[in-house]
Parts: sequence; structure tokens; C-alpha cells
Amino acid sequence: MSSSTVPKTNVTIAFLGPYKWIPGLTYNGTLVTNDIFTAVNMSNFVSSFFRPTAQGVFYWQDIGAALTVQNINNDPTILPNIHINIKRFNDWGPTPGKSPGYAMVHTVPEMIADPEIIAIFGDFDRKTTVYSAQIMSLAQLPLCGVETFSFPMLNRNKYPYLFQMMSVSGFAENLYQLLKTWNVQRVALIFSFGNKDWAAQALHTAEYLSQHGIQILVKLNSDLAYKPGGNDYIGQMLKIVDARYMIAVTDVFSMAQLYYGLASTNSSVGNDYVWIGGNPPIVNGDGAELFGSDKFYTWSRGFVFVAGSNPTSEYTARLGDTFTKQIVNITKPLGGSPTIQDLWNVNVPMMYDCINLYAHGFKNLLNSNPTFTPQMLATRQLQQYMNATLYAKTGYRGLGGDPYLLSIYGDMAAPGMYFSLPGDSVFPDPIPFAVSDSEWSSFNYFPNYTLAFFDGTNRPPPDGPIYTEQILLPSNGGGRALIALGGVGIVFSLFSLFITLACQKTSTIRNGSVLFLSLISIGSAFPYASMFFHIYRAASISCNARIWLPLIGYSIIFGSIFVKNMRMHIIFTPEYSFPPTFLKDWSLVTVLCFLVGLEAVFVGLFAGNSPMHGIYTLGPDLTFTYACSFAPREASYPSILLWAYNALLLIGTLATGILTWNVKPQFNESTYIYLITICTGVMSLLLLGIGQSNDATTLSSLVQAIMIWTITTFCMVLLFGPKILVLVFDAKDGSLTTTFMSSLRSSLGSKRGSNADQSKTMVSAAAGAAGGRKRIASMLESSHAPGQSSVNQQTSMLGNSSNTTSDKIAKPIAQNVKYGVCYTRIGKDGLEIPWVSAVLGMYPLRGKTVLVFLSQEEPSFAINLPKNVMIINVKELNDVPEFSHTQFRVGVKCVSTKLDIKIDFKKSDQAEDCVVKLKELLSHQK
Repeated sequence: MSSSTVPKTNVTIAFLGPYKWIPGLTYNGTLVTNDIFTAVNMSNFVSSFFRPTAQGVFYWQDIGAALTVQNINNDPTILPNIHINIKRFNDWGPTPGKSPGYAMVHTVPEMIADPEIIAIFGDFDRKTTVYSAQIMSLAQLPLCGVETFSFPMLNRNKYPYLFQMMSVSGFAENLYQLLKTWNVQRVALIFSFGNKDWAAQALHTAEYLSQHGIQILVKLNSDLAYKPGGNDYIGQMLKIVDARYMIAVTDVFSMAQLYYGLASTNSSVGNDYVWIGGNPPIVNGDGAELFGSDKFYTWSRGFVFVAGSNPTSEYTARLGDTFTKQIVNITKPLGGSPTIQDLWNVNVPMMYDCINLYAHGFKNLLNSNPTFTPQMLATRQLQQYMNATLYAKTGYRGLGGDPYLLSIYGDMAAPGMYFSLPGDSVFPDPIPFAVSDSEWSSFNYFPNYTLAFFDGTNRPPPDGPIYTEQILLPSNGGGRALIALGGVGIVFSLFSLFITLACQKTSTIRNGSVLFLSLISIGSAFPYASMFFHIYRAASISCNARIWLPLIGYSIIFGSIFVKNMRMHIIFTPEYSFPPTFLKDWSLVTVLCFLVGLEAVFVGLFAGNSPMHGIYTLGPDLTFTYACSFAPREASYPSILLWAYNALLLIGTLATGILTWNVKPQFNESTYIYLITICTGVMSLLLLGIGQSNDATTLSSLVQAIMIWTITTFCMVLLFGPKILVLVFDAKDGSLTTTFMSSLRSSLGSKRGSNADQSKTMVSAAAGAAGGRKRIASMLESSHAPGQSSVNQQTSMLGNSSNTTSDKIAKPIAQNVKYGVCYTRIGKDGLEIPWVSAVLGMYPLRGKTVLVFLSQEEPSFAINLPKNVMIINVKELNDVPEFSHTQFRVGVKCVSTKLDIKIDFKKSDQAEDCVVKLKELLSHQK
């Protein structure tokens, strides 16, 4: 037997709504007993397509659903063995506004008691649906909410059998994407306090926007629009908070009552304002007659609403044309010829999709199990399988979606669609101008989109008073200054590092420690690099860099100064006794790493307790800026620890300057240390004060950066400036170098009192004895005799010149010391360093003994000789054949007082002469 000859099984869908609104119907209890097509005069409702009323919308929704049932019954491909019947039930009581109670007492029990009803279509009033849908879920009767649009009804635990034909979820997410694109951060929220559905959605929207940085200026009750003076109150409150963007969460009629009411008083509707809703404002009646056509159309322009909506496919367009022609066929004789957009004005396409979802869901249910039959469906034996998930993915291609899908919350799954009202037609038909994605995480304008705000332009107005952002950029003076300072500073750091490494064999650099001068150069690059993070808007990364880079850099600089000067103090203080390894470079680097590590720990604790990020801060004269915030989460002890540690590091460095006050001039940095630590301390206090002030402007950020640059540069100039000057003079003239270096070290090297005077006298005499480079060459040439060794020639030259140029240097104690290498080992710390190469002579000078020698390496500063022994180093003679260096230099080495020497000799068979002469010297001094 073919399907066409098989008797069809009748299944019944109940239509639920306020049928008391439609005149001409008769009832048996709540059941409508006559046919709406024949009993009601359709011509009374044709105008509702163009000027919708609540009664007209409800009427056409019923007609659209009934026509859809007819189409399904006539389509053999959907439910070939089933015929769908309709029963209509009224839930509007005799007293207006009491429909929820009436429906619960009368309508709902009658539908549940009717065994033929397997599904429900309705309801028109969500105030009723919020109760009826919950009871229907308990009775396992699916309910298609055609007009619910209820946020609370997304709850799947309370409403598992309810599905909504509008997209309810995603409103807050889609709204945020729009506000973010338009750079809106201040909004007013207006919603119905008395409607639980709108209130729940509005409060969720407010929470979501607040979590994403949108400020809710005020929350107002849209219900006041229906009360005398209500719109005036709302307008005054919007004016007080200076709201420019209004978010309205209410029904279309309340939206119109509020919006056009404010527009009529020129309050918060105009060029400077934007209204955004979940639906457009629809006047209950003719807006042109109520407000005047010119005003009504003008006021409508620029209203924006966000709704979940699927894009129209070619299939959807053809389907819409077919269904529209069906409506036109029955309305054209009555003077109506609606378009698909007119049908959407009264939500007829949603009714079409609702009935089709039921039909395709029934079809899929019967096909899912061969034992399921239409008779079982018609007699409620399959109700346990008919919750909202049955209709989520039916494969149905409809007017609202191709395919039409339901979300996990039971509402229509759709991306956010953004519409605006152009205000240039009889009914201001909304025009879509942008769309989000299915995850509500993007905003994309349509190509060649049309968007006009109230002023007719497509530029969104500002969300408040127009503030100008103060920001340091590479394009303005402050930003360019920081880029220049940072670049110059880093170049200076690299230059200092280059000088240190290139001249590491010179006494000037070696006396300052090649290793630690290199580390200081590297450390200085950190605060210089922080200059660049004061440019652009303050954010988490830049704020962290502003504190990490300078503090880590300063810990490297001051840690290096501290450890190398402590070593100097220990070496020149005989009373101290430390293991030899303690004074090695690697030991000191270990101490430095510990100091820098402590700095990193304290900075990390500070950053963890006080998250660093940029905050929006209003300034004077309508300006704003983003300033770094260091608000502590808990106690402030990490901040105290950080600043206390840096203060101790600064004090410790200052202490090393005091302890090395009387160290030899060439190793003495005490004067520089005093200046560096005092200046750094004072400027750090100023920096701390500026950082904690409420004056969060680009000027304060610029001042902070310049102060950091100044501190760093001051340290680098004092540490490297004298050394670079010495090297520069050294490259020009040996005699000038000798004089400059001696006077500089004597004046700034802190060799105080009579020792300093004696050093100056000795240096002057040695310089006079040495003479200029040409003079030395001529003397060497004239004194050269066959058979005489080069060392003897040098000794004779120095001896003769000393007799002729200065009466302060007597004849040498010893001359003609043969070439050799002397090594000295200090007994208590085990240091073993070459002392001299080729001692040239020993001279008495004002009660002291001067050793003159030629050396390829500096004599060790750790040599302990008697207090009245001094050493002159004559180095790099240009014209001596055995030596290729180009300069002549006299250096002064002052030694400590304790006699604790052990002499070893290595690398020379003739070193014994050096030892003998040294012993003679010591014996002579005694």
C-alpha cells in the first residue's frame, strides 16, 4: 500500500495566546471553537503590516502559523503519514493584566488534560509564558516561544521543553563588540525594573560590560516613561551624568514610549547621542500622526539595535518570496501587498520557522527508531524524547536561518547583527550595517555598508566630553627626546665597554678592574633602555620594564663598585686575613650575582604584590593619560623590603668609599663614590616622590625618565670620564700624560697629607729625569757604546738624566741591574703576580728609596714593602730597540706598610741579581 493511500494519523498542536484580543471568536472554556479565517474580518488587520499594533501582530502570527501548517500537510516529503491539527486556547482573562493567573488556573490545565495535544505554539505574553512554560516542561509538552525573548527562560533546568524563536543569548557580548569598535567606554543603562525578563538581561549586560572596562554611568527604570513626569526625570538623570550612549533593554513599545518621548522634549536625543537597544522602537499606532511626519522620521534616524540574526542565503530569499506571495494572495483583495520586510515587522517568518521546526523534529524522532510510530507520537507516548534538544539540529532550512539551529540555551543560534534606522521611509525600516561571528567575538562592517547617526554622518559621536590624550610618542617632542636620550646612553655604554676591552692592558683600565668596568658598562645599558618604555600608552609590559630595568641596572653598577672597592680595602689593610680565593675575580662575581639576585627577588615580590598596569587617569583641561599603577594587593612589606635593600646597597657603596679613602691614588675612587652615592640617593628620593604623586601626566613620566638618565650618566661620567681623558692624553704626549695623570690622581685620588706632597715631588722629579720622547732618544743614542747591553744603556740614561735635571734625585744606590723577572708572593694571601721586569736602578729621595724599572706588565698592587719605599715605573720606551711601544710614561705606585715578603724568581737565569738588589734595598732601609 502506497503512502498516499495509508490513512494519516492526526496529531494536534495547540496555539496559545490572547485570543480575546480578536473580535468574532467563540469559546468553550478557553478553547476557541470557530475558525479564525472565517470568523474574523481580515481587513481590520491589513494595516498592521505597516503600522503594527499588538493585536495586529498577534493576529498575523496566528495566520502565518496556520498557513504553515497547511503547507506541511500538503507536503508529502515532511510528514507523509501525519496530518497536523490546530487547537486554539485563550489565556487572556476577563480582567486586563491578569492573564498569568487566568492562564494558570484555566488554560494550562485544559491543555494538559487534552490527550490529543503533543506540542504548543505560543505564547504572546512572556509574563504568562514564564509560568506556563515551566509547567509544560513538567508535563513534557514542548513549547515554541514565539514572542518570549526571555533571558531567564534560557535556564535549561527550569525550561527543558521550551525553545525560543529569537536569539536571546549573546546580546551583551555583541553589544560589547560594537562599543569597543566605536571606542565607547561610558554608557547609561535603561531597562524595565518591573519586568523580570528585561531586568535579568539588563543586569547580565551591565555585569559583562563592567568586566570588560565599560563604565555604567547610571541605571534607570524605563517603566517611568508611562508615568507623568517620568521621561523628564530620565532626561534629567541622563544630563547629570552626561551620558552620550544609552543602552535600552525593554520591549519595542516601551522603547518607543521612552525614546520618542525624550526626543519630543529635545532631551538626550540628538547629534551628540546614540541609542542602542535589543530591538527597534515601535510606536503603538501611527508615529507620524502622533509626532508629526517630519519629526518622527528625523528622530528615528540613527537608532541602533543589536539582534541575533542569520545572514540571508539564496535559498532563504527564494523561500521568503514564496511565503510572501502566499500572504499577498490573501491580502491583496483587501488592499494589502506586504513585502518580506513587512512580514518581519509582525514576526510572521518566526511563526513559519516554529511550525517547521516542530514538523522536522517529529520527522527525525520517528526516523530515529523503527519502533516509533505516528500513533505513538499522537498519543503522547514519545513525549520524553521531545524536549528542546530534539529541535536543535533538525536540518531544516528556514527563513530565520539556513540551516536553522538552536543554541545550547534553547534560543535561535545566530551571530549578532547590527541594524540602524535610516528614518527616510514611511516605516523606518532597519538596515543591517555589520555582523559578528558565531562566537560573538568580532565586529565586521558589511561592504559598502550604510550607517547614519542622528546628524546624518557615519562617525560615532564621542561617549562624553572630548578629552585629549596626553601621551609620549616618537612623533612629538617628549617622545623624540626620550629616544635620543636612550640612544645616546646605550651608545655611551657600548663605547665604555669598547674602551675597557680595547685598552685592558693599560694601567689606567687595569687599575679599575677590567672585569668590573665591563660589568658596569653592561649594567648601565639597562636604565638607558628603560627610556623607550616611557613612550606610548602605559601598559603592563611597559610599567614592569620601567621598574625592572633601572633597578637591575643599578644593582649591577653599585654592586660592582661595592665588591671591587671592598677588595681594595682588604688588600691595603694588613690587619685583615682572608683566604686567597676570596680576592679572586670569580669570588667577587659570585658576591655580585648574589646582590643582583636579591634585587631581582625583591623586585619580583614587589611586582607580584603590586600588579603593574596602565590605568586611565583624567587630567586638567579635558585631558587624560594612562599612568602606571602599583596598587598593592595586600600588605606593603614587599615595597618596604625593595626600597630598604636598595638603600642598604647605596649605603654600603658609600662605606667602601670611606674605607678606601687612603688607598693608592691610582686605585682610589673614593671621591667619585661620594658624589655618585649622594647624588643617586637624593634623586632616588625625588623619583620616589614623583612616582607616588597623584600628578599622573606625561610630564611626570618624562621627568622620571630624564632623572633616571641623569643618574646613570652621572655615574658613568665619573667612573669612565677620567679614565678616557687619561687615555686620550696618553695617546698625545708621554710627558703631558705623566704630569696630568700624576696631578689628577694626587688631587682626586685622596692620597692626603705629607704622603701626597712627597708623591707629587717624586713624580715631578721622575718626569724631569725622564724628559720628552725625542730627548730620551738622543740621550740613548749619545750614550750608546759598543758592547754595552741595552739595559745598561737605559740605566745609564736614567741615571745621567736624573743628575742633570733634578737636584732632588741623588746618585743611584744600584745601577746596571741585569735584565730579569722578579715574582713576589705575599705570605698571608698567596697572591703571585709578576713584579718587575728589568730593574733599572734604585735611588734615595728625601729619606725614601725609589725603585725605577721597566715592565711589560704592571707591578702588583699587592706588594707589601716598607712604608718609606716607593716605586717608579718607566714603561714603553719608544726608541729602545728591544721594545716596540710608542710612548713614555712615569707612573707612581704607593705601597702599604707591612714587611711580609717572600721572593721567588722564575723565567730567568739572571733573576738572582734582582733579588740581591732588592735584599740590599731592604737592608739599606733598615
